[in-house]
Amino acid sequence: MVRVLRPASEDEMIAEYLRQEYASGDRYGPDIARCLALVDATSELITCPDLTSEHDNRARKRVFALYRGYGELGPSFFTGFPVGRVDWSWVAFSPHEVLATLFTQYWAGIWESDRTPRDLARRIRERRVPAWVDGDGVLPRLDSLMASIAAGHQPPPLIVVSADGGSTRVVMEGHTRLTAFALAEDALPPEVIVLLGRSAAIARWEQY
Repeated sequence: MVRVLRPASEDEMIAEYLRQEYASGDRYGPDIARCLALVDATSELITCPDLTSEHDNRARKRVFALYRGYGELGPSFFTGFPVGRVDWSWVAFSPHEVLATLFTQYWAGIWESDRTPRDLARRIRERRVPAWVDGDGVLPRLDSLMASIAAGHQPPPLIVVSADGGSTRVVMEGHTRLTAFALAEDALPPEVIVLLGRSAAIARWEQY
């Protein structure tokens, strides 16, 4: 059973999502920086979030909308996502619960795998990967994450959602980290901290 640590909020989820992707540097940082400029905000809005500030929370939500289409009407990664109708909490997953978490439709599609982390880990070990992988730099990132996990360091938390109370889980942010967990399965700690969102309406999210 998933162990609940404390309640969270949509504002905290948005702050965590943006913080993690902004920290990725050249992968997502420049796109987020452009969105920050559009709302006349500095990087501190993301790197030093003040969740007690309603002004800052609204600004981050607008950045998130510009960056990922969160809450917007047009097609995006968040098409069908129940904005404002998800119960968020910080939880601890066992290794089994981590590796039973599914990838989004998008991630499984670009890797040409099924949606389970162990299947993708097996394909990577066997070098049965799509052609884009060699030029993307994802394999060195995975190697670095695996080494960090093996050394006892826990990477930033996954953000995971569920439409059935937590039984079926899909990663919303942290696909590369979830892949690294599967590749370094024997080195996983007894518990992995996760930000979990639960709502029956998540079943309508296109990536679920």
